[in-house]
Amino acid sequence: MRKSIAIQVLLATLVSFLSVERAYSDDLKKVLESQNKWEELKTTHAGDYQYVVKWEGFSPTGRETTIFVRNNQVIGRNYKTLTSWEEADPNVVHEAWSEVTDDLGSHKQGAPPKTLDAVYQEAIKIAGRKLEDYEKRFVTFDNRGLLLKCCVDDERIADDGCRGVELSSIRFAAEEPQRRERELQLTAESNGQNFQVPVGGTISVQLEGNRTTGFSWNNATQSENIELVGEIQYAAKESLPGSGGVATANFRATKVGKATLVLEYKRSFENKPAAKTFQVTIEVQESGSVDEAKRTYQSPNGKEFPAYWGAPPKIQTRDLRPLPGGYGKGSGTLARWIQANLDNELGLTVKDNGQDFQVPVGGIISVQLEGNRTTGFSWNNATKSETIEMLGEIQYASKESLPGSGGVATATFRATKVGKATLVLEYKRVFEKKPAAKTFQVAIEVQEQGSADEAKKTYQSPNGKDFPVHWGAPPKMQTRDLRPLPGGYGKGSGTLAKWIQANLDDDAKGGKHDK
Repeated sequence: MRKSIAIQVLLATLVSFLSVERAYSDDLKKVLESQNKWEELKTTHAGDYQYVVKWEGFSPTGRETTIFVRNNQVIGRNYKTLTSWEEADPNVVHEAWSEVTDDLGSHKQGAPPKTLDAVYQEAIKIAGRKLEDYEKRFVTFDNRGLLLKCCVDDERIADDGCRGVELSSIRFAAEEPQRRERELQLTAESNGQNFQVPVGGTISVQLEGNRTTGFSWNNATQSENIELVGEIQYAAKESLPGSGGVATANFRATKVGKATLVLEYKRSFENKPAAKTFQVTIEVQESGSVDEAKRTYQSPNGKEFPAYWGAPPKIQTRDLRPLPGGYGKGSGTLARWIQANLDNELGLTVKDNGQDFQVPVGGIISVQLEGNRTTGFSWNNATKSETIEMLGEIQYASKESLPGSGGVATATFRATKVGKATLVLEYKRVFEKKPAAKTFQVAIEVQEQGSADEAKKTYQSPNGKDFPVHWGAPPKMQTRDLRPLPGGYGKGSGTLAKWIQANLDDDAKGGKHDK
């Protein structure tokens, strides 16, 4: 009898052991198969991806970390808490921060900044270890077979659960552009501008404010073409009492037409005008109806890129740096793309009024002039020429969000064929039959690409002073910054300053030029 009982116990133990071993082998096998799929996709997408770690506890609280990876290196980390004990609303963000490059790991909260390769190694260890009789392992994957969860739950502890790897999503950088093309992200710098979105597209507006003062951003939009999605959300920048934060209003484009999106910063309990107003024009278009050649794209700060630039790079690094041309901050990839386009333009301001310039056929002339449309005055094209043509309409951007503040008008022209033209812009009230209050006029000589004899041609500096003939042609494409030029040549771009100084230095050394 005793032998029979002992044999039964032995058999039960053996069956239990084999079950555990089989489960452990199956889990490890699944994770290793998933790792192979990951390696293939990672190579296909050049190691550019992001993944989200989201934790939600038994209590009404949660936190989410997004890890950004480019070229198989972690380059950014975003973090936010979603709820609190006091307010169990899953849409309310109570704390948020971002880290990039050198700041990585500076916050203690959030999932650690590591690649998915490291995550898989952690999962392999978890899937490969033997379980205790009070433990249960969970292993799940997404529809591509990529790992989402590999964790162990200690069933003796009634707490917030699984210990190990828990991801909520994995997305490759190449999968983002289609989604971004339907999302328009605006900030305070976008105020007063015009934008296009497709039907079904979303508009997200983020504006700084401080609710502890009683002021808050409120929706004052009256349109059937766009609608506010949910309520305006607020996230404090810091946990200190009285600190400011960021309000986020999300809209959806519902049908084709034009709409004016309006947000007002005011105390809702006071019967007073808004302290600040954010207002942009939204043109809702049929999905896919926009000609890519004419389509407009926005920079990270909401400022539109010129339509003739075409589409910005879809795949970009996640580093953050100041972008040239007043386009806010963004990746190094985007910075290089912007600079290349700027270098292909002749940028003029009021200081260039009355001067002569040469551009090649196909070249771009961009004119930026200050004005104030609230006075009724605006800059208008008065150019009459077949040699250059204006691209689109003159664009206007307010300098500040305060009512009555001035701004900058931008008129863009393309050189269409060889010849001479007089580019003319007039500042006037179009409803008055009076002479223009101000006139901007420059002479443009459009030349064949490389047709001029560069060795004999004379070129002038911005102040009209001739450059020595033996210097040849100055750079055709220049940056738009303005600085004093060496040699008494007035003021111009940094590109021109470097070119002048290099020639002056060469002349001083009795260089190679024939004088």
